[in-house]
Amino acid sequence: MTRPGGESQRLRAELLAAASEAAPLEACGLILRRDGRTWLQSLPNQSPTPKVAFAVDPLAVLAAENDGCDVVGVWHSHPGGSAQPSAADHDGAAAWPGLAFWIAGLHPPSATRWIATEGGLRADPAGPVW
Repeated sequence: MTRPGGESQRLRAELLAAASEAAPLEACGLILRRDGRTWLQSLPNQSPTPKVAFAVDPLAVLAAENDGCDVVGVWHSHPGGSAQPSAADHDGAAAWPGLAFWIAGLHPPSATRWIATEGGLRADPAGPVW
C-alpha cells in the first residue's frame, strides 16, 4: 500500500534523477497514468538548443494515448536554474492548454507543478510542489 504522498515523493525523486542525469542539457518527457499507476516517461529532447530549451515530440503523446495511457502532464528540467518557469516555458505552454507541466530545477533541487493556459503557465495550487 502506498502511503499518502508516497507517489508524489517517488515521482519527485524520479524527476530530479532524470534531470541530474541529463544535465547540462534540459531533460523532458511525459507523466503518464494507466490502471491506477502513474509514472515518468523520459523522451529525447527535440529542441535544436537543448541546453536552454526543450521540445517534446507530439507523436510521443499520441503513442502514449494509443497505448491506453492518460497523459497527466509534461515535464522538463532547468539544469542551471530553479523550478520556476522561464519566458519560453510560458510561451510554449499556450500549445498545451489544460495540461499540467512539472519543472525540475537543480539549483536548488526542487520541482513545481503548473497548469498550461493560452496565456502561459499558472501555478497549480492543488498540485505537488516539492
